[in-house]
Amino acid sequence: MTKSQVQPPFQLTIPKNIWTLLPSACVPAVLSFRNKTWEMRYYGDRNLKRFDSGWKHFAVDNNLKMGDACVLELMDDRHLKFQVQILRGDIPREIAESGCSFDTPIMIE
Repeated sequence: MTKSQVQPPFQLTIPKNIWTLLPSACVPAVLSFRNKTWEMRYYGDRNLKRFDSGWKHFAVDNNLKMGDACVLELMDDRHLKFQVQILRGDIPREIAESGCSFDTPIMIE
């Protein structure tokens, strides 16, 4: 997580290389973590695809910090439901050293 994702403006934009997996419309989205859910809107109809202010609630409720990582697993692409795993600044060395960045997220198939 970067500063702008876990502090004001709390903006989580979606990397370009996964845009094709998500709708090109403004639709409801749900993030689930530890048996709790957060509802928000996904703005897939914008130049900068992102979640709305519901992301802020998720980040604050889960005490996300810079250096943490979130793994979002798309569970339902019709209703845009994601299961989230949080890595607390303890990203495995092989991933941290692989050169992955926001623009090149890790894709697990």
